[in-house]
Amino acid sequence: MFSKATIAITSLLALAEAVKVTQPAKGDDWDLSKTNEIEWETVSSDPKSFEIVIINQSSYPGVSQTIAKVNAADGKYELKGLNVAPGDDYRINLVSTDPQNSGILAQSEEFTLTGSADSSSASASATASASASGSASASASASASASASATGSATATASDAASSGSATRTATGTAASGTSTTAPQ
Repeated sequence: MFSKATIAITSLLALAEAVKVTQPAKGDDWDLSKTNEIEWETVSSDPKSFEIVIINQSSYPGVSQTIAKVNAADGKYELKGLNVAPGDDYRINLVSTDPQNSGILAQSEEFTLTGSADSSSASASATASASASGSASASASASASASASATGSATATASDAASSGSATRTATGTAASGTSTTAPQ
């Protein structure tokens, strides 16, 4: 018959050999604008696949976001473009997808996320110009307007008491501008 001490030691050894998150480690700082590597170790009795979930229960609202489903034998996953707020107390959970062995298989130590997933700034702009002219009697007024949008199109419209017209032009470039002129005749 086994003693209670033998059973306790055997149970502890089984836990020590189960899936284990090795990266991120306690106190690590991960820059969200860079690629970070999640690493783990498994044994043959562990599930063949699981989900990687990032959590932060210290923030409000809490974070729990599934990152990927991976094969246990891969041993690592390269993480980039994670869309969560920077902060402390994040953890990685390895969660079983096997209905016979559900739940959290392993959890990393707490680590910090810094920076932003969007490390480069993107901009859209357009350069456009349009002109409109019209004639009017001395008592009429002429007006013209132009507008440009980030999609690269510009529209100019001219109107007065005697005539009206419009012109549309699409242009591309690096700055947004619109001009209009009116010339009485």
